[in-house]
Amino acid sequence: MKLKPKNWQPLPEEFRLERERVREEKLAVAKAEAEARFLAAYQRRQDARGASPA
Repeated sequence: MKLKPKNWQPLPEEFRLERERVREEKLAVAKAEAEARFLAAYQRRQDARGASPA
């Protein structure tokens, strides 16, 4: 493993929090898109079977 320089300082906590927030936003968008795809596919299957809306 590569050693860190002697004057190495970790990034401030704000940077980690911002990266985490961005990651959570991307995950929420991906989940919403996946759910929309699922619901659309489910509706197509129901329409193909001729199911009446409940």
